[in-house]
Amino acid sequence: MLSAFFSASETAFSAANMIRLRTMAEDGNKRAALAVKVAGQYDKLIATILIGNNLVNIAISSLVTVLATSYFKNYAVAIATGITTLVVLTFGEILPKSFAKMNAESISMTFAGVLRILMTVFTPLSWLFLRLMKPFKKKEDGEEQPTITEQELMYMLDTIEEEGVLEEQEKELVQSALEFNDTTVEDILTPRVNMVAIDEEATPQEVLQVITEEGFSRIPVYSETVDHIIGVIHTRDILQAALLNKNFDIKKLMTEPMYIHRSMKIARLLSEFQRKKVHIAIVMDDYGGTLGIVTMEDVLEELVGEIYDERDEVVTEFTEVTPDTYEISGDMPVDDFLDEIDYHPADIEEDDYDTMNGLALSVLEHIPAVGETFQLGRLTFTVLEMEEQKIEKMRISLAPDPEKEAEKAKEKEKEKD
Repeated sequence: MLSAFFSASETAFSAANMIRLRTMAEDGNKRAALAVKVAGQYDKLIATILIGNNLVNIAISSLVTVLATSYFKNYAVAIATGITTLVVLTFGEILPKSFAKMNAESISMTFAGVLRILMTVFTPLSWLFLRLMKPFKKKEDGEEQPTITEQELMYMLDTIEEEGVLEEQEKELVQSALEFNDTTVEDILTPRVNMVAIDEEATPQEVLQVITEEGFSRIPVYSETVDHIIGVIHTRDILQAALLNKNFDIKKLMTEPMYIHRSMKIARLLSEFQRKKVHIAIVMDDYGGTLGIVTMEDVLEELVGEIYDERDEVVTEFTEVTPDTYEISGDMPVDDFLDEIDYHPADIEEDDYDTMNGLALSVLEHIPAVGETFQLGRLTFTVLEMEEQKIEKMRISLAPDPEKEAEKAKEKEKEKD
């Protein structure tokens, strides 16, 4: 019984869902609160359980050996070993651990009180063992291993979704939150070539035309070239000024621009936006030139997905035309496309290209014409639309995997035989 108690305790506290126990404790469950407190000293708990379990098993072995010697003198050791092994394995290990794994939280709450007393009783011994274990617990740099890594957490999310606990959108939201701290401004900015900016010498009529055609609430203002952004105008301020004076001066309506480097993490950028009460920042490259712009909306979209308003034109980046044939936007990120088709060839370095347009131009080494076709691994590219020097839309076909096709052919031959 005692061996079963210790074995069940070890498995229960190892398998228990601590989040569930903490939730129950916060709801006023005293047994759950005690279990959480005991689990909080996990190393001491395990040391206590192992000490207790070994003492009990040694006592059982000694007792059975004494009894076997009294009744079976010649075969005492063999009989004692067989009986002890069978009893301890069956009733002290397998059965209690199997039961504890299925009822981890309830057993943890039931045994927590007794274990807390034993942890106090065995404190001298457990302290000694923990001191001996201490050098082996540390990493080379002196820091302890994390309880769970981000990769393990991502795997857990996939498992939870498969079990139906989380919907796909909920899982994506959690994943976005986990990846948020690792994402840089360069990953989400609007590149320079797609920027809308206004020359400081633009006439009021030209300014109003840009505002009307583009529909942005904030637009950068540059002097001579886009590399020299000198301010940001707010559509609301321009429209108010236009009502009072048709010959308004945009220089007097500009606000000071916020400059940031492309390597800034978006989590920090969000804090800066909130602190400075601004919604747009100018992203600089390593040479002080303008790389692009990033807005508060861009940052929030990394958490919740695309945000559209009534003026936004919804552009579909990825469309499956037929099985293994896709039409995609040239702006689609390379890693997103390869994830969609579940194909990651060794000859495509995903980190070397931001977009599918960049990948295609790198392979071709020239500006293609509409209808031009080229091949990369099992992928066949066809250019569908061009916008100046950029591939706006392309069709990509994925050829069957030769190895899988060969395996299928072999299986068919075996079936015929």
